[in-house]
Amino acid sequence: MKKLLQGMAFLICWQNAYASEVKLDLESSIERALKLNEEVYISNFQLEEANANLKSAYSQLFPTIQLEAKAVKTKQDPALFGGGIISENYQQSASISLNQSIYTFGRLSGAIDAAKSQNKLAKDQRKATIADIEYTVKNLFNNAIFYQRHYEISKESYENALANQKALNKRVSFGRVAQGENLKMKADIASRKPSMLEAQRLYENSLFELKNFLNISQEDNLVLIGSLDSEDIYEPKSVKVELSNLVSVSLLENQFKLQKSLEDVESANYLPNLSFFASYGQNAIYADIQEDHFIDQTNTSFGLALTMDFSLGGEKSYARQISRVQTKIKKLQLDRGKRQIEYAIRSLKKQKERLTEKKKFLKEAVALARSSYKVALDSFTSGTLTQTQLNDRELLLTNNKIAYAQNLLQIKLVNSELMKIQITK
Repeated sequence: MKKLLQGMAFLICWQNAYASEVKLDLESSIERALKLNEEVYISNFQLEEANANLKSAYSQLFPTIQLEAKAVKTKQDPALFGGGIISENYQQSASISLNQSIYTFGRLSGAIDAAKSQNKLAKDQRKATIADIEYTVKNLFNNAIFYQRHYEISKESYENALANQKALNKRVSFGRVAQGENLKMKADIASRKPSMLEAQRLYENSLFELKNFLNISQEDNLVLIGSLDSEDIYEPKSVKVELSNLVSVSLLENQFKLQKSLEDVESANYLPNLSFFASYGQNAIYADIQEDHFIDQTNTSFGLALTMDFSLGGEKSYARQISRVQTKIKKLQLDRGKRQIEYAIRSLKKQKERLTEKKKFLKEAVALARSSYKVALDSFTSGTLTQTQLNDRELLLTNNKIAYAQNLLQIKLVNSELMKIQITK
């Protein structure tokens, strides 16, 4: 058992020796996340795919060239010539053909419009992905800063309780209070310890989540540079932003445009396709594969073709019907999304206004509670204040400090939400 404990102690010391210290502020945390997060690379590849799809759609405007070579054995009945001569023959042919669409009645233009909308959608999605990552990092970082402050407040409250006990000990030594008051004070101190340990647990858990998101080893010591009181460099602009310029709205609009283009393509499938074609080829016929050919043919053709196909089972009709329904759904989602985004911005701005107003009063409350506690501690030492009154003043100070820290956190979280929603194209 002793050797096991020694081995564990050695392992812990070895891990601590190789653990490094990582110092991060909010800006460097966001920068690290954007470099390491897989979603950023996925959105980059999706944009690359959308660019290729757009080029592919434009490529349909150019002609297509087809090369063909054949070697065929043919058996004919009756024979190619009278008297049963050459009933079997061998053919070798080579040809080149060109086909150019002249008018597709909206198929090509619809496909290009769909590819354009998909391309814009990928660009907006990339911006939205980056905004989501920044939003997540801000929340994780600010939560960690808050729980760090919460832990510090809990520790300070515990230390204040110890200071209260020292003041009580002086009064007991002077014979001013009953010895039973000392037990009451110890009970108060004991009740502070669990709160401090819980605050420590929450702080360590917030660091764990931040490390995990930033791909930092859990053995490393993460030092956060920042404060809830510091000015937020990611403060959203107070200038009113047009709804149509927001990425969140642009995403919905491009989804609708993409679906509308797909509906146009389905409708165009009912119409014919006009194209120009030209081909050139040579055909050689042999009586036997070992013999020289006895017929040489050169084929040249060109002209216009108007083609149209019909689905007797109604496949095209159902496809167009489904596409129309999907377009209606996208339109409703667009209208609802605009309304919800507008409401969210208005609601968040109102929340921020109330929280900022509340911040001023909470800051003043902390200052007054701190002064009140200092006066109470002096009064308690001199015997003019009861222990209950002293503890109440200290708890008031602790509660006000926690409430003030929570208010600062809420302001930063609201700012993060506003920044995410108000990302522009």
